[in-house]
Amino acid sequence: MAILSDFTINGIYSIEEDKIVPENTGTWDDVSTWDNFTSWRGSPVDTLIWITNALDLGSSQVFNLEIETTAAGIVRYSVFVSETGAFEGEETETVIEQDQTGIPSFFGRYVIVVVKVDQDGGNNELFNVSLRANNRAIMLRFSDVDTSSLPGTVDERVLETERTIAGIENMQITPKTVPAYDLDVYVTNTATSELLIPRIIDKTQLTFALLGLDNQPRDGVVDIIVETLPEQFMDGNNLRSR
Repeated sequence: MAILSDFTINGIYSIEEDKIVPENTGTWDDVSTWDNFTSWRGSPVDTLIWITNALDLGSSQVFNLEIETTAAGIVRYSVFVSETGAFEGEETETVIEQDQTGIPSFFGRYVIVVVKVDQDGGNNELFNVSLRANNRAIMLRFSDVDTSSLPGTVDERVLETERTIAGIENMQITPKTVPAYDLDVYVTNTATSELLIPRIIDKTQLTFALLGLDNQPRDGVVDIIVETLPEQFMDGNNLRSR
């Protein structure tokens, strides 16, 4: 993964045209005749790079990002997120390509986006870029789930969802009463129990286990509520959620 300092802006703002244009890599030696001199940008860079100003969310949080870009060319992104705003190597990078789906959510407070515009049969130009973060969650509810039917083992079950999601904000598990089981302990005043305790192993991977009062993993029946962020995907040159 790259860091933000690996990128350098190579676009130039044209006041007359009100757009970002690529640097010209050509020289006068490249112009053999005046008929060939049709543009001041005779040899524009293959990939125009522009870096946005930092977006401050006010606090570190899980969020989705909406990027609206108007450009001539094929747009790709590198999204850099930092909790401190220093962007001195502590930031994380998410590379986003054309037609990509299932893009995970982000975590942090400060966001900077590197916009890359590739040539597509003509000059690559950038007209506008806007960023907007949101953490509007959707609720997924699962009732009467028999954990023995889930992938994984009794030590680590995996909740599967039909909907593609970007990130998890919260996961709540409510076990139902189970048939009495023998407690696996040396000494106790109560030999059996009907209670299970949920333990979330990794909410980002939707993995969990159910433990008896003796701390031994067991299967059971549960209700689960997952607070999620919707899937992020590329829609043309724009990053959206659905």
